[in-house]
Amino acid sequence: MQKKFFQVAIDGPVAAGKGTAAKKVALALKFLYVDTGAMYRAATWLLMAKKMAIDAAHEAELLEVLDKVDFGLVNQTDEAGNFFTQVLLDGRDVSSLIRTPQIDANVSTTATLPLVRAMLVAKQQALASANSVVMEGRDIGTKVLPAADVKFFLTASLEVRASRRFATLALSHPEMTLQDVRAQILERDRIDTHRATDPLVKADDAILVDTSDDSIEETVAKMLSVIHQKLPVA
Repeated sequence: MQKKFFQVAIDGPVAAGKGTAAKKVALALKFLYVDTGAMYRAATWLLMAKKMAIDAAHEAELLEVLDKVDFGLVNQTDEAGNFFTQVLLDGRDVSSLIRTPQIDANVSTTATLPLVRAMLVAKQQALASANSVVMEGRDIGTKVLPAADVKFFLTASLEVRASRRFATLALSHPEMTLQDVRAQILERDRIDTHRATDPLVKADDAILVDTSDDSIEETVAKMLSVIHQKLPVA
């Protein structure tokens, strides 16, 4: 049976530019943008708010809590025309609450839990079965959408990624130093690439895009050029 919806999968490590590029690509194509990392962040925030132990020994308890919650991702455009995703848990907007150093430091632990991943992957696949999507994360091309029409793997040097993340956190978390952010990214990379379940790897058929020296506009232009070659003629 021919697939009805078009799927763009974007993977890569933290601060490689996935989110910004994916939003702009989705906006240009008028596709649904799915930030899978936000789902793991929202799960982490909820479990931390409930003061639960995020580890394999308590995974059944964690899953019981998460399974009762409705995860919502709503694409929005603000008054200035900026595209963003509103993250909802049972209708509550947690978009700003999940973007903190505390969540940064713990989200990869949540993502190592197989049952939690399986639950969220199923939700992500359901979105892609009902919409043309630009979906970004760490296992999209390898696990969530292995048959995606186009796959990208975005990367950048460690120093560039640390500088980007530090600039994002500087105003809201002035206590964080560039060295702190660099160390946090290194640890996040280690966990993401070495976890037993769905580790971060480049899919064999994914196109590697190094964003270290490119502007976001240049990166998006490269990606759209590839996608337009694959899009079916209306």
